[in-house]
Amino acid sequence: MRENFCGGQGTAVLEHWLSDGQLCPHLRKAATLILDAGVTMGTHAHESEAEVYLVWQGYGEYVDDGKTVNVGPGDVMVCGDKQSHSLKNTGKEPLVIHEVIITHSSKKETQL
Repeated sequence: MRENFCGGQGTAVLEHWLSDGQLCPHLRKAATLILDAGVTMGTHAHESEAEVYLVWQGYGEYVDDGKTVNVGPGDVMVCGDKQSHSLKNTGKEPLVIHEVIITHSSKKETQL
């Protein structure tokens, strides 16, 4: 559970699919994000990586670089390199998002 996730309001649940040792070189995160009604994920940017969301359940408002769209089950959103985004659950049921973050360089390359 993450209180005020990325500067948002309320408590978000983040369920990682894999441990760090199971991630391949360019896969930084694979997880399910759950936002209860009214919970938000604050605006944050991605550098040298991209994040892909798949809405599994619920409805929300997604903002990517200032552009706002309403999202629901089956919608896919991509936040690319040097972009920022935020998310808000606007529905009455939990907003369930499957998310993957892919980096432009492997962890080994960034540590050199």
